[in-house]
Amino acid sequence: GLTINGKLYGIPWYCSACFFVYRKDIFESHGLPVPFEPKSWDDILDVVKECHDPEHEIYGNLCSLGGTWGARFWHSLVKGLGGSIFDEEFKPTVNSDAGIKALEFMKELYQYNPEESVTLHCSDITTWMEAGRGATEFNDAYFCRRLDNPEVSTVVGKCGFASIPDYRHAEAGTPCCVSSTSKNKIAAYKFI
Repeated sequence: GLTINGKLYGIPWYCSACFFVYRKDIFESHGLPVPFEPKSWDDILDVVKECHDPEHEIYGNLCSLGGTWGARFWHSLVKGLGGSIFDEEFKPTVNSDAGIKALEFMKELYQYNPEESVTLHCSDITTWMEAGRGATEFNDAYFCRRLDNPEVSTVVGKCGFASIPDYRHAEAGTPCCVSSTSKNKIAAYKFI
């Protein structure tokens, strides 16, 4: 649950693991290792750059880089880099070293994504991957499962899945909370 100083403020509503998905066929054609096991974010950027092929409409990466999903991805990067988005007094630390490094990574990654990646939802990103338009993808397990569905995907059996570097430090999910200003706290609590 969402706790601060040992006090419960919310319970998990949504939580999912994020994966780095890669096209095995594209990696093999570029002489890249399959299975791919990235040890660092630089490892990921290297393969994204190598596989980026706009001439054939294949992006090096597909990732939802804007809106709520982009913020969640940034938060995961910050946590993976050992940072936090708040300090001990719960003041924002978005301009910390980890926050800046995470934004720099996202900015570089954007160069190998479609321009639309800042407005697309994760389900849209997976649709692009299903159509064969990406060499790699960052996405939730929930959406990644569609890649092996022959009714919607052209990449069935062609995708490999890798853990994200330092993701063991990341926290991703959405809590469900009752607002302190709620007029019906008990009803809201029972609903949750």
